[in-house]
Amino acid sequence: MVQRGRRAGYHNYSVKEQMLLCTVAAERKPLGRDMWEEVALEYNSRKARSWLERDFDSLRRKFRNLYGKPKPTGNNDGLPPKLRPIALALEVQHAIEMRGGLILLTTASTEAKTTLTCYGTSPTS
Repeated sequence: MVQRGRRAGYHNYSVKEQMLLCTVAAERKPLGRDMWEEVALEYNSRKARSWLERDFDSLRRKFRNLYGKPKPTGNNDGLPPKLRPIALALEVQHAIEMRGGLILLTTASTEAKTTLTCYGTSPTS
């Protein structure tokens, strides 16, 4: 008989673990597999002793799950602790997308660079 579900002893991410993940992702702004591996190394070096060590696939899946949730209502200062990682993940994902867009546009033609500067963002930042 094939067993289904998670392995025994698996623990969910706590709010503190989610906040650490979002903080490390905000610092690194990962675009690809190599950068997510760097996020995993940084996350595992800064985690509390009692937390499980996570691989980059698990961290990337959790981050995608967080920013895939609907934006909490209200301003980010008045959010309950449980919803703060979602709001932070959405902000970090926006920064990652902007970074990815800047990389693509700065390697494209000068017309794309001009379009970028029209939006108030310099292509060198």
